[in-house]
Amino acid sequence: MYISFNKEDQEIVRHLAENKYGGKKGAITEVLRAGVHLLLEKEQDEVERQKRIKRFRAMMDKGFNAGLGNRKAYEKRDDIYEDSRGGRF
Repeated sequence: MYISFNKEDQEIVRHLAENKYGGKKGAITEVLRAGVHLLLEKEQDEVERQKRIKRFRAMMDKGFNAGLGNRKAYEKRDDIYEDSRGGRF
């Protein structure tokens, strides 16, 4: 496989390889391999994120069952603000 980079990108790849692996043989290959794996991992994370969002939206569309059946938790909005002694907050 032949890969072509512009001069700036070549310098970046060589710099990363030198810092991470020193002058070892195959250092540039390892940097490129790590970049590909990082990109793949990021893509897989995004797929999982989208799946979680889809499940959450389905759950929200379904609603929440508070065990009240068809009756309301309160009759009037003011009922929400009454304390246990019948007074208001």
